[in-house]
Amino acid sequence: MALFEGLVMLLNPVSMMYLMLGVFLFLIFGAMPGLSGPVAYAILIPLTYTMDPVSAFALLVGGHAAVMFGGSISAILINTPGTGQNVATAFDGYPLTQQGRAGEALGASATASAIGAIIGAFFLAVMIPVLRPIVLLFGPPEVFLVTIFGLTTIAAVSKGAFLKGLAAGTLGLLLSFVGFGHVSGQERFTFGILYLWEGIDLIPMIVGLFALAEVIHLSRTGGAISRKEIPRTATGIIKGVTACFKYWFLMLRSSVLGTIIGIIPGAGGAIANVVAYGHAVSTCKNPDEFGTGRIEGVIAPEAANDAKDGGALVPTIAFGVPGSEGMAILLGAFLIQGLQPGPEMLTKHLSFLFSLVWMICIGATMGSIIGLVAARRLTLLTMVPSSLLAPLILAVALLGSYSSRGLLEDVLLTAVFGFFGYGMRKYRYPRAPLVIGLVLGHIVEKNLQLSLQLYGWRFLLRPVAMVLLVMLAAVASIPLVRKLRGREA
Repeated sequence: MALFEGLVMLLNPVSMMYLMLGVFLFLIFGAMPGLSGPVAYAILIPLTYTMDPVSAFALLVGGHAAVMFGGSISAILINTPGTGQNVATAFDGYPLTQQGRAGEALGASATASAIGAIIGAFFLAVMIPVLRPIVLLFGPPEVFLVTIFGLTTIAAVSKGAFLKGLAAGTLGLLLSFVGFGHVSGQERFTFGILYLWEGIDLIPMIVGLFALAEVIHLSRTGGAISRKEIPRTATGIIKGVTACFKYWFLMLRSSVLGTIIGIIPGAGGAIANVVAYGHAVSTCKNPDEFGTGRIEGVIAPEAANDAKDGGALVPTIAFGVPGSEGMAILLGAFLIQGLQPGPEMLTKHLSFLFSLVWMICIGATMGSIIGLVAARRLTLLTMVPSSLLAPLILAVALLGSYSSRGLLEDVLLTAVFGFFGYGMRKYRYPRAPLVIGLVLGHIVEKNLQLSLQLYGWRFLLRPVAMVLLVMLAAVASIPLVRKLRGREA
């Protein structure tokens, strides 16, 4: 019943208008390398303050479901992944373009993306009723350890060194302690500045770390995002669509794999994309042909890419632990709308949760259709000189930062995080753990205090807590295992 109530909530003219707007805008940002989903989130979230929750998330979730196919457009046509989650798509997508089969690759990507998103959303819909009794088993000790597990996982799978990801997450936690303590009520790290009494606001931080940092990068590199010639893509689309059904079992396996990876806090699309590609290579009869233009090399990673969104929403709505970088920012949007992830959301807002399922399905399908029609026109944006593109993004980003609360201090904070985010980008420090640390800091502090008050340090000996500690140790050992394997090789 709640599944259909969620559909009715979405199917009103205003929400559908915002859904279409989100799909179109996220497609554009996905097709432009370096601007991707988080930057679109950073610019659009401030606009959702005055919206009702369904319209706000129709804009954000519907668009997010389409951004992955947008990223595959530039990956296939100009060998430049539009997002970090489309890296593996370029391995065979661009060779197909070089063979004059760009339309086939885009058709396969669009179909795999839409079907993968639907499969991921189906798993989310099935798991929502199951999540409620599971969530009720988690008290403060378990929530605290799940949160730490999420932060550690994100650090372990972040691009670059594990210690860099861990340092970024720790810094995010420290920044969350600025302002009045949620447990003690004491003033902390404000340095006598009235603006910091309420803590570090999420919106200026996101806008600075992602949007403004990319503006600085574009300004310093100069030229256009891409200087490669964009080929014609009019033929072969139908052939690519039919290829997905020819390799339907691979598409199904990759979608399930993407959903599972999405459920792991912090793993996200980049891992799903690469793992699914590796799965396709390992299960193919002619693995040596991958990298030369195999259509399976497009189908598998794109199916996993979009399927992971449904999986990533599971830990986000159940425990408040984001399943990916995009979900970390989306978690901030939940809090802005007054929606607290956890048992309350699973009981009081069940129809709204099912509306998210429909947003993913409809958004991904619309994105694939619009993307196929406008693929070549979208990639023309990558040829726009940065001297024109950077000022436009800067103006929109700063306006969004200011409009969220109408404070000039927010604009200043955006500038600070902009330069800081550019430094993180330059020295390859992952930015996602920093955002997630800020978002989860209050949850960590509150549940640690409650755990100590209720059980003392014995809370670590609770059965579920001990299982989580073992999982935490396993995740923390991933970088060490990689290093040892590298030495053996």
